[in-house]
Amino acid sequence: MKRIPLVWQIIAGLLLGVLVGWYFNTHPQYQMWVSAEILKPLGDIFIKMMKMVVVPIVFCCMILGIAGGGDNKSFGRMGIKSLGYFFAITGLAIVIGLCFANIFEPGTGTDISGITHSAASITMEPSKGALVIVQNIVPDNVFVAMSEAKLLSVLFFAVLFGMALNSLPREKSAPVVALVQSISDAMFKVVSIVMAYAPVGVFGMIGATVATFGFASLLPLLKLIGGFTWH
Repeated sequence: MKRIPLVWQIIAGLLLGVLVGWYFNTHPQYQMWVSAEILKPLGDIFIKMMKMVVVPIVFCCMILGIAGGGDNKSFGRMGIKSLGYFFAITGLAIVIGLCFANIFEPGTGTDISGITHSAASITMEPSKGALVIVQNIVPDNVFVAMSEAKLLSVLFFAVLFGMALNSLPREKSAPVVALVQSISDAMFKVVSIVMAYAPVGVFGMIGATVATFGFASLLPLLKLIGGFTWH
């Protein structure tokens, strides 16, 4: 039997989630329990699994990109070009995102009356200088930074570690690079396992949303997804 493509599995999970969410939205006596105990946990598991693989993949790929890219001088030139490209693309993405947000207004019409927790308060913090920002990026403990998913701190350590590997003789750095490559390959296999769960996660997330907010939440949600897709 031919395997169903993942995209069609996700679409099926999405549609099934809409139907299940609509059913429990029209049967409020079961809605709160099903949303809190079944649908929302299914979606949260998927989000946590995605977060679980981000840090190891970023860490390994950064080390491999630096350690396998030649000497540290060539990496410095590549880093400057990458930063310029990053800031240019990020600036363009911000402009396009603001345009789409003002044109489509994806949050308009969203009913958040079903949210039971208290509204979050926003506190303004004083601006910090460049050195303070750099200080916060440097990790006290790289393992703590990994456990807390502080990507900038993890990237900082990965860059230093990759440059240190570059400065070692090839016979000393090669086993470490091979180990990191093996970990990277294994993590991408983990990603494929996580993506196999994606239809269930999408089912849970959309089911909990529709069960809580009803069909009225779908149009703003579709506008938001469309805006992100084109963005």
